[in-house]
Amino acid sequence: MYQKVECIILKCDNCGEQFEDEHSGFSIFVDKIQANEYANNDGWHLGENHYCPKCFTVTDDDVIVVDESRTKQVQS
Repeated sequence: MYQKVECIILKCDNCGEQFEDEHSGFSIFVDKIQANEYANNDGWHLGENHYCPKCFTVTDDDVIVVDESRTKQVQS
C-alpha cells in the first residue's frame, strides 16, 4: 500500500540550495528537529534564517555575514 505523508526539507534562505546530508544522502526529514540536527552537523547556520555553509561567514565578534553575491530569488 502507498500512503502519502508529510515531510520536511530545509532550504538556504539566501541561495535556495536544498540541504542534503552529506553522509546519508537524505534530503527529507520527519520533522524540523531532525532536519536541524543533520544540517547543524554539516555546518549550516540555523536561526531566524537558515544559511548553507557557502552563503555565510562568522566574524571574530560572532556576527553572521551573508554572501549577497549568492542571493537568488528563493521559491518555497
